[in-house]
Amino acid sequence: RGDDNEESLTKRLDAFMKQTAPVVAHYRGKDASVVYPLDANCKPTQVWNKINACFQPSKCIILIGPPGAGKGTQAPRLVDMLGVPHLSTGDMLRAAVAAGTEMGKKAKTLMDAGKLVGDDVVNGIVAEALNGDACKNGFILDGYPRTVPQAQFLDKSLAENGGRKITNLVQLEVPDKELKARILGRLIHKASGRSYHTKFNPPKVEGKDDVTGEPLIRRGDDNEESLTKRLDAFMKQTAPVVAHYRGKDASVVYPLDANCKPTQVWNKINACFQPSKCIILIGPPGAGKGTQAPRLVDMLGVPHLSTGDMLRAAVAAGTEMGKKAKTLMDAGQLVGDDVVNGIVAD
Repeated sequence: RGDDNEESLTKRLDAFMKQTAPVVAHYRGKDASVVYPLDANCKPTQVWNKINACFQPSKCIILIGPPGAGKGTQAPRLVDMLGVPHLSTGDMLRAAVAAGTEMGKKAKTLMDAGKLVGDDVVNGIVAEALNGDACKNGFILDGYPRTVPQAQFLDKSLAENGGRKITNLVQLEVPDKELKARILGRLIHKASGRSYHTKFNPPKVEGKDDVTGEPLIRRGDDNEESLTKRLDAFMKQTAPVVAHYRGKDASVVYPLDANCKPTQVWNKINACFQPSKCIILIGPPGAGKGTQAPRLVDMLGVPHLSTGDMLRAAVAAGTEMGKKAKTLMDAGQLVGDDVVNGIVAD
């Protein structure tokens, strides 16, 4: 095009901004809730996800998981799927300081003095972020709330900002033994942030970054003693927060077994945001149910329940129905419909 040159383009962009800003301000003044400013400096598919989110109910998400559970892997996928931002406490704190917001200035004063940033400032910074345009369609909170008082503040702040509330609390659960195996083998290229693992993702050359060849390091607190303390502290902090939301509305809490491949974890997370799938799989012996059921589990992120497995699990767990079933089985009697139905209902 004849006007696709630096000078002409600069004039066109300036004219666009001068024309557009008053129009946006006009509609923001009439009803700010209908204005959706979107960061479109990304891939077209990501832009589309952000646009699509403008026409969906707001997704206000808390992502909870101990160190090594895979939040860093899964959060970007959620961002891409839902078109809402991922907010970590550290990122929000740095952004507030860089932007010079009121709370950012308070945080900087404390940090410059070598003091901890208290709940009042952290809460204020979170509120500033969540009430901003970027979070109008929702958000994914990571690392907040850490305590019940923070959760109570969050609930109040959301209610005052358009009557919103937490819609999904996704809790990634991994046994401590597995977390230690994941974390204690981590290696990091400090300059780029690239991460490796001695077992699961080793570098091509031991101890060297694949791209630069520079030495890899371990985080200072990636050791057995420090990690045990971090995991204990995480559990003590997290359990009451999860209980708080379970008490308010158990339907928003999604505890997920994340001790599996990242793709399987993602399928389980994705299922939290889809309509519930309640499936009966029927077929005669030899029809291939045993082959196909695991594929359904992987695709939909929902569990496969066979009568035998449920019966054995109930007996092992010592549930009321499990005890009844064990009594019948020990006596050599058939387990009747009333007990089977009760076990399935459990």
